[in-house]
Parts: sequence; structure tokens; C-alpha cells
Amino acid sequence: MGKSEKDEEKNSREALLLERKKITYNLVLLLAASFVVLIGALTMAWFASNNQVNGTNMSVTVQNGGFELQVKGTNIANSSTFSGFSIFSSEFIDGIQQVDDGDNLINVFRTGVNAEKIIWRRESPSGFYPEGLKPGSYGTLTFWVVPSRDGEQNIQFKFSIRGFHAKKNANGAVTGLYEINDALEATTENGLDNATLAAKKQALEYVRGHILFFACFENSYYSGFEKDGIFYFNDFLDPADRNLVAGQEYPVTIYWKWINDIGDLFLPSTSSYASAPIFADSNTDDREIAFEYLSDADNVFTGMSQNEIETALMVIQEGSSNVSYKDSLSALIEGYDNADMDIGNNVNYILIEMAASPMQ
Repeated sequence: MGKSEKDEEKNSREALLLERKKITYNLVLLLAASFVVLIGALTMAWFASNNQVNGTNMSVTVQNGGFELQVKGTNIANSSTFSGFSIFSSEFIDGIQQVDDGDNLINVFRTGVNAEKIIWRRESPSGFYPEGLKPGSYGTLTFWVVPSRDGEQNIQFKFSIRGFHAKKNANGAVTGLYEINDALEATTENGLDNATLAAKKQALEYVRGHILFFACFENSYYSGFEKDGIFYFNDFLDPADRNLVAGQEYPVTIYWKWINDIGDLFLPSTSSYASAPIFADSNTDDREIAFEYLSDADNVFTGMSQNEIETALMVIQEGSSNVSYKDSLSALIEGYDNADMDIGNNVNYILIEMAASPMQ
């Protein structure tokens, strides 16, 4: 390839990325977190707002299913803000604080009898979570499974996302929180009209399509993309260590990322249009799963029919560098970025839940 051709591809790539920045540069969704387990099911969650930085919280609840859940740390950001609303008040419970061998209280908290929920804590305010939740944000979710009996035991972790509308006063302070779901109606109390409510419900679907979860992160690359948001405890254990010991702490870390440039989910670094691919070039398995995910999902792109999405992805998979390829990539970038804008304009807070249940 001659120098002029390389320069042309470089300029085309930069033009695509520049257009993206025009669309999403001002989109900022801020992060807070909570972690909940409900009757044998573990739930993990973040709250995200687009107008102030507040940090991270998590709560946990569980009913005895052969294991308890444990969190560590002292930092409990946002608890005073969110606990002030009845919709979240039951999430902010201390749980059972643990003691060391000398019966001294330590910063370790666990579920147990009469402690179905506990606040998730971090070791420090900085932690792994960026303060601004926006396209490009990423983080880790670390907790510990503590079996209550010896022997093999598997647990399913499944993620889902809820969204919330915030009503604010003239000073920007939140005066009401309302979950965006089928039961929410437009009223004077929540300040919504029917058109705005419909836009919020659609934007929440885009949130669910844009925040992705992975089992591994190593050498700057993700792997183990779970397009359905389902993980299994045994996959985090060495096969030789699956005979669990009661009372022992088994750490689990799951990685999440909101892709900034949609091409980074399926383009290798050898592509002239790649910005910062999240998968190693050798990881063709996860890249193939990404194509399947995008082809099947109806909550990732806006302004494109399912047929248009599938056709564009097929053109890119063929790997050509003609005009059709560039047009297809441009269409996907625009559809993805416009969905990001819808999120920023319509969803004030999100709650990402991870339900954990014992496998039969």
C-alpha cells in the first residue's frame, strides 16, 4: 500500500473518531454503586447520575443457600444521599461486621441470619471506579463467596440493569427518584409527560445494551465476554480447588466496561479504523461473540433497522476496505453514539443488579 493510501485511511479513521467526539464529548453519567442479594440471589448495583460526582456504594442481601457473601473496606460514598429516598432505604444496611482472632472489629462485612442486606464498601475512595460514568468508563466488581458447608458448590451470577428518573428542584438537588419501568406513569408529581417517559424507557434499553461484562482482564485486554451477563462461580476456581472448605473466603472479580468506540468491540488492532480494541488480536472467540451479540441485540444502535445492522456487520466481517465497508462502519458508529446521547439525555440513575443463585 502506498503512502497516499495509508494517509487516506488514517484520515478516514480520524474523521470517524472526530465525528464521534462531536456526538458524545459532553455525555457524562456519574457513578455510584450498590450490591444486593435477594433470597438466595445476589444483586450488585451502581447508581449513575449525569450531574454530580458522588462515588460508589453497594449493598448485599442473601438467604442461606449454602454460602454467604462478604465485602471489605471502609468507604461508603453516597449513603446519606440515596438512603434519604424510600426507594433505596432498604439497600443501606450494615450487615454483620467481622472480628479478628482477638475479637477486634475489622472492616469486613458479611451476610447472615437477620442480615439479608449489607452495604458494599471499598478499601478507599479511589478504588477501581472512575468518578464519571460515561462511554469509555470501566471498573471491577470484587466480592467474596464464603461457603457454609464443605464440598462442591456452583453459583450462577446474572446481571440486569434498572434505571431511574430524578426529579430536581431549581438548584439541581434531587427531590424525587422514580424507577423507569412498566408501572411508571407520567404525572405532575414526577414531572414527566408521555413522550419523555417513552424516551426514558428506550434510553434505559440502550444502557442495557452498552454496559458489558467480562470474566477477565489481563495485559490491557478483556476476555470472557458474557453477552447474556451470566457467570458461574466454578469458572473462577481452579478445577482442583472446587471442593470448597466451609468458612474459607473465595474472591470473585468481574469486569465491566462501557465501550467508547463501538468498533473497539470487534475490530483488531491491525484495522486502520481501530481506536483501542478491547480484545487481543489473537482472541477471535470473543470477537466472534461480539458480532453475534450486536447482530441479535435490538438495544445497541438507534436509527437503524435490524436488517441494516446485520448487513453492516456482515460487510465488516468480510474485512474489505472499500466504500461499503467505510459506510457500514460509519452507520454503526452513528447509531451507537446517538444511543449514548439518548442515555445521557434521559436516564439519571442506573441500578445494575447481579443475581446470584445456587446451581442444582
